[in-house]
Amino acid sequence: MAARLGLSTILQCLIDSGCDINSRTDSGETALMICAKYKREECLRILAMAGADFGLVDIAGQSVSSIAGSNRWSLGFQQAVLDVIRAGKVLRSSSVFVFSPLMFVARAGDIQSLKALIGWPDINLDYQDDNGFSAVMVTALEGHVESFRLLVYAGADVKLCNNSGETCNNPI
Repeated sequence: MAARLGLSTILQCLIDSGCDINSRTDSGETALMICAKYKREECLRILAMAGADFGLVDIAGQSVSSIAGSNRWSLGFQQAVLDVIRAGKVLRSSSVFVFSPLMFVARAGDIQSLKALIGWPDINLDYQDDNGFSAVMVTALEGHVESFRLLVYAGADVKLCNNSGETCNNPI
């Protein structure tokens, strides 16, 4: 209810008291999903900082990022997520197929967030999504030159092929 109403102070108190931040409603929604549904940016930041799971889906198969998109809140959602990453917080995702922080940042082309991610332990710069796209491919596709350069210098493999056989060197 605190997430739905945007009561960030109460939400923080609940988290501090040890509530389950990934608990679900009858429809499988988490507090993070409810924040996206009702466009509660500060509550979303608080939950992300506390380690809420971005990789969960509700019973309809919707994730927090897909809910934000369907509610026309992509920019607010993006800003909140990037703010958390820039603050050095490792976002939790139990499924990179549902939400990959690296792919999210690559699509956004945010240099500061990308620098923070590259410093995370266990980050796989060569992770490929269901279509075979890696973060370096996404930055090339989106025209994020500085992000592309940063990934290459960090060691991302530019020779990987996506499911269509294209690489960063091919026109995508």
